[in-house]
Amino acid sequence: MLTATAPETPKASAVTVTLLAGEKKGFRIKNTRLRNLGRKPRDRLGPGTMNRVESQSVRKALNHELSKLFNEMWDMDVNRFMPGKDYTIEVQGKAGAVQQGDSAVQDCAARHLFHNVNEDRLKSIKTFSTFISLLDNYETSTGVEEVVTPEEIAENNCFLDAILMTGVMKLAHEYLLKKKLAKPNLADFKHQLYDIWFQLYARKEGDRPDSCGFEHVFVGETRRGKQILGLHNWVQFYLQEKHNQIDYKGYITRKNKTRPDKDDQVLSIQFSWKGSVKPIGSTFIGVSPEFEFALYTVIFLLSEERVTRETVKIEEYELQIVVCRHGHHIGTAYPVLCSTIQQDGDKGHELKGEDEEGPQLVAQHQPDLNPYPGSNSDLFQGMSARNMTASHAPS
Repeated sequence: MLTATAPETPKASAVTVTLLAGEKKGFRIKNTRLRNLGRKPRDRLGPGTMNRVESQSVRKALNHELSKLFNEMWDMDVNRFMPGKDYTIEVQGKAGAVQQGDSAVQDCAARHLFHNVNEDRLKSIKTFSTFISLLDNYETSTGVEEVVTPEEIAENNCFLDAILMTGVMKLAHEYLLKKKLAKPNLADFKHQLYDIWFQLYARKEGDRPDSCGFEHVFVGETRRGKQILGLHNWVQFYLQEKHNQIDYKGYITRKNKTRPDKDDQVLSIQFSWKGSVKPIGSTFIGVSPEFEFALYTVIFLLSEERVTRETVKIEEYELQIVVCRHGHHIGTAYPVLCSTIQQDGDKGHELKGEDEEGPQLVAQHQPDLNPYPGSNSDLFQGMSARNMTASHAPS
C-alpha cells in the first residue's frame, strides 16, 4: 500500500496583529433595527450590507427531512475514507485572529494537517481518480478567462459518469425526482449537473468566463493575489499540502469541545495558499466527491434564493450547509459547524457571505501558546504543474 507520510519538519512562523473586519467598520446592524425601517431589508439596503445583516440572523431550525436524506447518503457512502484507517490528521494548535488579505499570520501548526493518506485507495476508486484528474484544469486567478479543451470536457464527463453510478448520487436523484426538480433520464440529469457545476461564468466584473462552481468549491480560486476563494475539498487540500503549496495554520474551535480530534470529519481550519491567508475554511474530511456533489446539488435545486442556508444534523455534526447561487450555477457551497457560528454573546466565527461579494469568515479566537515526500503513483505524478503555481495559462 502506497502511503505518503509527513516529515516532522517545523514550519517558519510570523506574527501580525490586525483588526477584525467588523471592528474596522465600526458598526453592526441588528435585526431589531431592520423592523423599524418599514420595508423589507433588501429594498432599503445594498448587497454588501445584506451580507452583514444575514450573518447576524439566528440560524434556521433543523431541517429534519434533509437531515434524514443526508444521513442515508452518509451511510451509503462506501467510498468515504475512514479516519485512522485510510488517513490520519493532526489538528495541532488553535488558529489566531486574522483578517482577510493578511499575508503573514501566527502559525499554530508546526506540521501538516494530513499526516498520511492511503493514495492506493484514492487511485483505485474511480470517483476519486476521475475527480483528481480535474484539479489541474483551471486558472485559479479570477479575472483570467478559462479555456476549456476537448480533453477537459471529456474528463468532466468521465467524472460525472462515475459519480452517477454510485448509490449516493442515485439516492439524491430519486429525492429530486420526487420533488420534480430533476428528470428521470440519467442523461438529462447528467446534463443538469454539468450546467450547475461546470458551466463557465464571470465571477465578478466583466464578461470573461473565469470561473465555475466546480473550480470554486473543489479547486479554489484567488482574487487579485490577496484573497482565497473556495477550496472546500479535503483531497485538493491534501494534494496541495503534499506539494508544499498549502500551509495549515491551525483549527477553529468548536463550542462545548475544547479542540477537534483526529477522528472529526468536519473541520473549520485556517491556512495560507498562493501567498494569501484564508481566515476560516470549512470542509468535510474523508467524504467522497459524490457525497459532496449530491449534498450541495440537492440544496441548490431546492431553493432559488441567492444564498441558501440549511441547518442539518449529519452523524454527530450539526451543520449549516451554505449554497450560494450564481444564476443557474453554483457560486459556492460549504459546510459550517453550527458550534462555530457566532451568536450574540458567543465567540465563534461570523458567517458573512464567505467566498461571495462580502467579507469572508473571520476568526475570533486568541491562539494557544503553542514537505511530504513525492509519490511514485502515476496518478499523482501526472498532476500538472499548472495547479501548483500562483498563475498559469490553461492548456
